[in-house]
Amino acid sequence: MDNQISKTLSHTIVLNQVQQKTALLRRLVLFGAVVCALLFLLCPPAVHAQLLPLDETMAATRDRIHTAQQSHASQEELGRLWLALGNQCEDRFVYPEAEDAFARALRLLAGKDQAQGAYADALAGMGHLYISTGRFSDAETYLKRSRQIYESLGDGVNAATARASVALALMFQRKFRETETQSLLARTELASLSNANPSELTAAAVTHAYALYFLGDSSSASTEIDEAIATARACLRPDSPDLMAALLARAFIHSRLGDDWEPSITEALRIARTQTALPVPARRRAELMVLQQYQQLLGHAHRKSEAKAIEHEIADLEEKHPAGCTNCTVSAAAFSPAALLH
Repeated sequence: MDNQISKTLSHTIVLNQVQQKTALLRRLVLFGAVVCALLFLLCPPAVHAQLLPLDETMAATRDRIHTAQQSHASQEELGRLWLALGNQCEDRFVYPEAEDAFARALRLLAGKDQAQGAYADALAGMGHLYISTGRFSDAETYLKRSRQIYESLGDGVNAATARASVALALMFQRKFRETETQSLLARTELASLSNANPSELTAAAVTHAYALYFLGDSSSASTEIDEAIATARACLRPDSPDLMAALLARAFIHSRLGDDWEPSITEALRIARTQTALPVPARRRAELMVLQQYQQLLGHAHRKSEAKAIEHEIADLEEKHPAGCTNCTVSAAAFSPAALLH
């Protein structure tokens, strides 16, 4: 899937790096205090060091689009460039420009037999953007379409990953039975694929655990999330955002069961604060999501003074690092599982 934050300068190797980092950022955006979604591969430190700053990347891609238009490049070439810009803008939380870029990519790539994979990527990108901005029904529609194309292309991993994203969109619409069905299917499909990434499997399992909890099966949800964390610890880096999301899920579920939840959320906070390879807006957003869930859980536990201290920490962080998101319609706090209880 064309997902990741970096350069689409010209070489295929660079494009692959871009795809890897977009996945990382999307998981932080989509799964912070609630599920893992959007879903996908961690970029190793050696790759991060080779990437240009994001704003420079976006400018370079815009220049390439202008050059391609001036030279009357093919619709497919232009479509792929707009897709790359959409991913880069989404990573920077510049959602209006990202939405415009994805829409242009979709128009240019539609009906191009040799670009169906890129077309599916653009659909998925738009679907992820709609989750990030609270348009969950639209997200479901776009992600289902992307999954259908991936399936027709025989791309099992991306088809299963798209299914997991559909489950996430369903969960935010409170369609918990459908969420449980789709996330379980995604998890099963990913587990059956030898080339599936463990991070994607972890993401699907986290979504499934939430679905089980909201369907009233707290015991199974707790077992599922413990297994997801065990998989993440065995297969992923210790600073993986997927592990962070799984720890947040366990903290939430355990708090509702009356179990010890605090070690999970303090570990999640440590992970959020060690994402040093990410741009500051993404890193601060991840930290805010964890702190906001921490505050909510402290409030649920009637630990008012500690919740107040976290509230001050959140305010201080927001003052020092204003939101890097343009036109966000959903706050990080809205992505807390607690929001789904009402």
